[in-house]
Amino acid sequence: MAAEDYTSWSPGEDDTAGDFVVAASSITVTSNVRPEDNDVIDDKGSGHFSGDFTHTVPVTFVSRSSDAAINTLWALQNTTSGTPFTQEGASQDCISTRFQTTTATVYDIRLRNAQDTAQDESINLYSYGPDFWLEIERDEAASTYGDVDVRIYDDEYITLRDTISISLDAKIDYQYIRMAGGWHTSGGMWMDYTIGELDLQEAAPSGNPWYYYAQQ
Repeated sequence: MAAEDYTSWSPGEDDTAGDFVVAASSITVTSNVRPEDNDVIDDKGSGHFSGDFTHTVPVTFVSRSSDAAINTLWALQNTTSGTPFTQEGASQDCISTRFQTTTATVYDIRLRNAQDTAQDESINLYSYGPDFWLEIERDEAASTYGDVDVRIYDDEYITLRDTISISLDAKIDYQYIRMAGGWHTSGGMWMDYTIGELDLQEAAPSGNPWYYYAQQ
């Protein structure tokens, strides 16, 4: 298992305003204002995210406008066309976790399925403090088509604060992973945050692991 190198990923949508600073193990987002469709994406190959998986990533929330600021933190999908938000309208293959604020004392972390937007769960992080650690898991044995759980921790995955979950309504494998990202509709609301080291919890294939990692 090894952390992802964000500098090897590609811009999914244009960051024309220069809101993103992408380093090997972090993405710093500053004043990401609606409407800006910007994110960082990696193509893992068709059907790469199949079966069970567990991804871990820390997030530091810095600041935001008073209401209606929305940004993607993590998403899996099968097309690079559009963002998780625009894909909801088209009922495309996409599951995502996002920040969403509604008032000065509400900033939610939200888990959502673009195939069925009724599959939408959230928890208010206002009282949690600025730093938290996410563990995102798909367990295909948990229900007919599997559950996706987002566990929210303090203290580097030591203290579990809360869990949000959805039960999927179709068997879907995913090709692309996106991190960070804006909201496509107007409004001028903004958000500042940092996404830290992403670990996809994937082992090297059998054979020579040094050769495998040299190709990444």
